[in-house]
Amino acid sequence: MSNKFVIEPADLAELTEAFEVAWTMVEAKKCVPLIYALVERDRLGEIVLATWNADRDCDLAAKAVDQFFATLTPRFPGQDLTQPINLGARRHG
Repeated sequence: MSNKFVIEPADLAELTEAFEVAWTMVEAKKCVPLIYALVERDRLGEIVLATWNADRDCDLAAKAVDQFFATLTPRFPGQDLTQPINLGARRHG
């Protein structure tokens, strides 16, 4: 069963803006590996929509980002989600 919504143009504009602001906030933390960016953008979109459905009067972008990071799981062993990914670091061994 698919989820279908009828969304007014003004609401769609609000959701789009909140999503873009939220994604900018996520990217600023530099904790999503580029290879997973599309998957995580989709996940953030789902969070934005669910948040909007639950509370249309909240700070949508901020609340969605909080939920995004609360449910973010490491994508590789030893990844510290509180720290930016340092792609320039090389292991010597």
